[in-house]
Amino acid sequence: MDRRLAGVLLAILAIALLWAGLQPRLAPPSAYGIDKILHAGAFGFLAVLGTIALRHKLAPFLSMAGIAVVGALLEVAQGQVKGRVGSLEDWVADAVGIVLSVAAFQALRAHARRRLPAAA
Repeated sequence: MDRRLAGVLLAILAIALLWAGLQPRLAPPSAYGIDKILHAGAFGFLAVLGTIALRHKLAPFLSMAGIAVVGALLEVAQGQVKGRVGSLEDWVADAVGIVLSVAAFQALRAHARRRLPAAA
């Protein structure tokens, strides 16, 4: 994926996630931990997009840290919105999704680089 496209998708999806996260009527269902899976997947995907978009050798770490901070701030903001509840458990789900997603992405990226011959 092109870095610019990843950056644009990251911005659009982050704004959409922040907007939805502050809407009282859009709280995800909490039955059976489904909300934690949604948290992990959404924030993990954002962190992977950030890893692709950044041009820096520390991109995975910068992306993970930045998206984790966004998740923490969203939880704090949700605590101020009537009908929403900010929780440490949701932020932990965000963080777990971020780390697992970026680790899997980096492993797949390294594997693909080993398998593909160097461009001449």
